[in-house]
This record gives sequence, structure tokens and C-alpha cells, in this order.
Amino acid sequence: MKCLTYAESEAWFAAIGVTIGNHRVISFPQRATKRRSIFLPNLELDEIELASLSTQLVDWLPNACERMLWLSHWETSPPDQTILFETIRRGCQESRRIIDAPGHLFQSSPYDRKDYDTRTTLDHEENALMWGLLLLMIVLNWNGYLVTPSTDCIALGDNSLAISSMDDAKIAEAYDITDRFNLKFREQSA
Repeated sequence: MKCLTYAESEAWFAAIGVTIGNHRVISFPQRATKRRSIFLPNLELDEIELASLSTQLVDWLPNACERMLWLSHWETSPPDQTILFETIRRGCQESRRIIDAPGHLFQSSPYDRKDYDTRTTLDHEENALMWGLLLLMIVLNWNGYLVTPSTDCIALGDNSLAISSMDDAKIAEAYDITDRFNLKFREQSA
């Protein structure tokens, strides 16, 4: 994981046509307006199901490309949650505070998503760190996005989760995830 400043994150997003707007909310390019979203409101899962959901969401993302975890809103009071998040970042040699580097860029090699053993050590480490941060964001009710260059996206906010893709096969995978966890959803254009 490499943490990026606002300007560095803005440049990464600009390369795929995504912009950062007010309150660090991201907007997708016009070509992505036909995206399909599945919203999973009010995630009421126990801690084991929540950890499994986070893992499956990270595995849902395409591999063989960079993946950006962008924080758009986080709490600083009580300070414990921010301290925990920043302590995890320090384990990756990142000493800056979240406000100074709110982007988290993860690498991924091409691997068979269904064959866990084809992943490199770096893939395992990056995915584990990504699902751990995603899990913390869900538990702490922070807002943010996991985005790939194809603009596949997982968005967190207001006790909800939105999974978006322009690829019908990816949406079918998302439906499978919702079925596994018996989650309510509704489909809507982004």
C-alpha cells in the first residue's frame, strides 16, 4: 500500500476520468452513467460475517490493476478510531496523517480469483490490508470508495454499501455476494 496526498489522488483519478468534488466525494465520467449499482442498506451482520463480506468485496474487485481506497469522510472524535487507522498505516511506513494523505493505492498482479494459491505474497498482503481497512471503515461508519481503473467501485456511506460496475458479469457476482449474506438491496443507475 502506498498512501497518496490529495493532489496525487486527484491525478490518479483524473487518469480514469474521475473527479474529486466537494467534501471529497468522487464523481465518475459521463461514459459511466449507465453503471448499475446495488445498494446494501443497514448492514446488520455479526463480526465474522462482516469480515467475510469485506474479504469477498475485495475479491470482487478486478485484479491485475491498481486499486484505490479513497477516504471521503472519517471521524476524529473520539480520537481512538483515527489513531488505530493511522497506526495501521504506519505499519506500511506511512507517517502522514489521514488528512495529509487520504488516498491508499494497492497493487495487484494477474491471478485466478478462484484459485487462492495463484496469488503472490504481495497480493495476499495487499488484499489483507485492503479488506482490513474496508472492515474498519464499515465498522466505524466512515465514508469512502474502493475504485479500479475500469471504474468498478465499492462505495461506503451512511451505514450503506454500493457496488457499481458497467460489467453485467460483475453485477451478477455482486448479487451472489448479497445472496450469501442475505442482504437487502435495490438496483439503480448511478
